[in-house]
Order: sequence, then C-alpha cells, then structure tokens
Amino acid sequence: MAAAAAHAQAPASPPATFTTAVAERGFFYAGGEYIGEPGKQVMKGQMYVEVLKPRQVTKPYPLVLIHGAAQTATNWMQTPDGRKGWAEFFVERGYVVYMVDRPARGRSVWHPEHNGKLRMFTARQLETLFTASAALGKWPQAKLHTQWPGSGRQGDPVFDAFYATQVVSLASDAET
Repeated sequence: MAAAAAHAQAPASPPATFTTAVAERGFFYAGGEYIGEPGKQVMKGQMYVEVLKPRQVTKPYPLVLIHGAAQTATNWMQTPDGRKGWAEFFVERGYVVYMVDRPARGRSVWHPEHNGKLRMFTARQLETLFTASAALGKWPQAKLHTQWPGSGRQGDPVFDAFYATQVVSLASDAET
C-alpha cells in the first residue's frame, strides 16, 4: 500500500512546459446538437478545441492535430519523457495549431445513454500497439519502430507516464 501511495505522488518538480513561441492560447467547443425530449435535452457531439497562435504567424494554413484511440489533445503538448511536443514544435515554425479532444473523450462530454459503451486499453495492449511493437513482433514493419524512448514496457518510467495519459474511449470504432 505504501509503495502504491509513493508511486502516486506528484513529481518533485513539475514537468517543463515549452511556450516560448506561443503568443495566444484559447479554446472553444465546435459542433454539437441537442438531443432528447423537450425540457430534458442535452448536447451531444460537441468537441473541445484548443488553439495556440505563434508570436509570428508565417504559415498560411493552420494545423489541426487529431489524437488517436484512448488519447486526448494533451498528447500533443509534451512527450511522456518530458520533451517538447508536436504542438510547440509547429507553433515555433509559425503555424497556428488546433488540438482537439474528439467528441465523448477528454474535455468533450460523454453521455452514457447517448454515446455508448467505453473501453480502456490495458498496459499490454499499448505495449503491443504503440511502444514495444518491435519486441512483440505484431506488425510486419515493427522492426522500423525505433523512436520510443526507454523499453516501451510497463514499469519503465516513460511508458508509465504515457499510460497515465490514457483515457477511456468509445468501444465502437464507428462511433468514434
């Protein structure tokens, strides 16, 4: 029990944030529709969108970063080992960047009676799909997967930080 409590404590120093190129930051919700009987309507399908604008916009088109399964927009902000994420990388290069939490995930609301069942990937599933696929040999091109820092396995601090970012997502890939 004490070991689990020690593992759950906050780090001695908070992770670094890289906002040197960000001039403006904001958010909004896109889409959504009211559903349900009159007087008991709720909104379904709205999507949280965070926007980062550089000090100097040099690119004519913005980038929209869309996360994958069990992910949220936070995965674009920083890598699990503390390095600068893709959002800051592109802002530094003059892009306006939009990061989304897809509907029914993260900061976008999920309604159990309207969106359906949820799933949560196990640590082993993430090792197989994302972080240790070369070692586990699940994909023909897995031997090319050499960029993951650390072992990519449960118990490695970088993997554990990545797994901590996972959220439940809709069980239905079609609905997602």
